[in-house]
Amino acid sequence: MRRIGIIGGSFNPIHDGHVHIMDEAYERIGLDEVWMWISHNIFKDPSTYAPIELRRTLCDQHTKDRPWLKPQDFESAFHDTRTASSMRTLKEMFPETEFIWVFGDDNFASFHTWDDVRYEVDGQKVPDWQYILHNFSVAVMHRQGYREDARNGIAAKYGATLQMDDPTALSTRRRGWSFVNNDTMAYSSTAIKEQLRAGKTNVEGLSTDAENFIRDRGLYRLNNEFKNNVLPHSTNHDVRIETFLLLANTANLAKSAVAHNLANMPYEVLKQQFSQSWDEAHARGKIGMSALVPAGLSYCAQASQDVAVAQSLDGRSTSLSSALLRSMGRLATLCVYENLEKHRAMQILDLIFEAPDLTSPDKAFTTNRNVLAEYALAIGEEPSMILKTLHKIKEGAPYTCAHRKPENS
Repeated sequence: MRRIGIIGGSFNPIHDGHVHIMDEAYERIGLDEVWMWISHNIFKDPSTYAPIELRRTLCDQHTKDRPWLKPQDFESAFHDTRTASSMRTLKEMFPETEFIWVFGDDNFASFHTWDDVRYEVDGQKVPDWQYILHNFSVAVMHRQGYREDARNGIAAKYGATLQMDDPTALSTRRRGWSFVNNDTMAYSSTAIKEQLRAGKTNVEGLSTDAENFIRDRGLYRLNNEFKNNVLPHSTNHDVRIETFLLLANTANLAKSAVAHNLANMPYEVLKQQFSQSWDEAHARGKIGMSALVPAGLSYCAQASQDVAVAQSLDGRSTSLSSALLRSMGRLATLCVYENLEKHRAMQILDLIFEAPDLTSPDKAFTTNRNVLAEYALAIGEEPSMILKTLHKIKEGAPYTCAHRKPENS
């Protein structure tokens, strides 16, 4: 199982202090990778940001000598940019990866202000910060002058029973939190931008290549050449998060069936089917589309059942391949119905199919069945309709045959 630390930030611009804290997290927690989650703070003036693709380029340049450190900018494809939603989506996209949320003492001290109430813990809706503590591992990095505030904060007191003394234990558990006693390095993106605007060169903490990149493009209002200092930033708040979870789990179900040789179907064909079906559904428009939703869910459920049944068959199943194609087509229709743009949906499919995560067909089936029921409930359909389609399947692994070994490709 991969152990990946997620460090969110605007990296506007990236500097040596950012990379230092990632080095510390990588070493002291014992991670396989660290993902730089390049984000946009919706509460800050957008004109203060460089376009995300340029920030991504700077991050790629600054971290090229660290193969384990990977800048990521695909959060914009998700339901929204709030950590609870993003982590929940990641968990469904990469089921065999352990994600650890990493932030500083200052953020942990104010963690309780992440108080949107959307998700449940033990059947009750709770604020985002409590949902994160109960569902993910959290590493709290030392930041000069904030450790005592963090120790005495509301989050630390609430999560006292979940605290671990050894931060390396975070890699083996799916929840809990720990303080990390790392070395610190004091640099500030705000201070660096002020120095650049003041005409200073060889700014400490900023690489020469990054400084030249910023000046050449007129970022941060250094000259008048860059007229629009930030591209429009949009989120997907109008798309239900259940839509993203359904997309992720259906993709992982298909991936599992193909990789375990239950279906003779390359991933590219699945993506092509989704893309073509999305275009066709979008061309028809949304008039009358609501009538297609129950049928779409039934097709997805039927494909899920066919994956379970195929585990007991010898050889590859042609019927399963057809079912998976139908499922991807109906899934695309549901995404159009839910206003999920094609490029965002395709980005999620690409990430899932390219990732090393691979779950067993029976586990993928069970998870997919539950997500189908949750999506049906979210859009006002009767979840029992899904369960009726899966009437032959009981709780847990439906068939106990040995899985075929995935092919190496």
